[in-house]
Amino acid sequence: MNPCRFILTTFIFISSFSSTFGQECIDSLEKYGYDSLKKYSYLISGIVNDHSAIIGTGFFIKKHKSVYLVSAAHVLTGWNALERKWNKDYPDTFFVKLIDKKTGDDVLCSIDVSTYKEKLKPFSIWDKPDIFIYKIKNPSSYIINSIENLIVDTIVNYIDEINKVFGYGFASYTRFTDFHSLLNLTPTVIDASTVMKYDSIPNSRKNDLPDSMHFIIAPIFPWKNNFGNGASGAPIFIYSEKGKRFIFGGVVIAINKKGMFDVVVRFERFWDFFNANKD
Repeated sequence: MNPCRFILTTFIFISSFSSTFGQECIDSLEKYGYDSLKKYSYLISGIVNDHSAIIGTGFFIKKHKSVYLVSAAHVLTGWNALERKWNKDYPDTFFVKLIDKKTGDDVLCSIDVSTYKEKLKPFSIWDKPDIFIYKIKNPSSYIINSIENLIVDTIVNYIDEINKVFGYGFASYTRFTDFHSLLNLTPTVIDASTVMKYDSIPNSRKNDLPDSMHFIIAPIFPWKNNFGNGASGAPIFIYSEKGKRFIFGGVVIAINKKGMFDVVVRFERFWDFFNANKD
């Protein structure tokens, strides 16, 4: 099986939800201006061989003068937390696309994940967020757009407004002509007009136990959607009509094309995990 497809297809949740996939629409673009969110999503790639790669999405958070790259753990480690097994022949080095502050050029910065993988204890997707956190060395060398100003202490006050979510992720791109052609990839919009009510807990486990780790977003217009595998690790943002602002709402960890919905780690579970593991 193609490694890039395997990375997300192994994270298929049950497809009984009645929902659809999404596509950018002009009305939303003009009303919400969500194109401004594109700058927060970064390309993550792991080279499998000369002409194929594993693609994912990441974003950055600054806290206490440190800068952290965040993505889905399965993107960079190959640990399948749903089936509780390792994906074989997974690269130990990944790259994140950044901008050199001095030259303004796009560069691919290496991320050595071998040590991270050695320390990773096998876990279930139901018991621990599928989240990867990596502290960046020499962050001042790069132009980095980070999301800390879009984080609120709690989104309980915004629950009634969570009916529109946005984000950007890198669609699947398994083959390339040369290494540097990866620099030309651009993210695709997630424009979700419906969500499973955030404060409701979906029963998405096989044993029908409550899932308090995730919530489901369901974009529209599946026949026009070109957003594919590679979205894992993408940040999701909620638009507050009251505050006229975007709020960070969670991290995409799986796409179910059959059921046409995305699975997102809830902000509260992500934030607790981030603060406990960032160092």
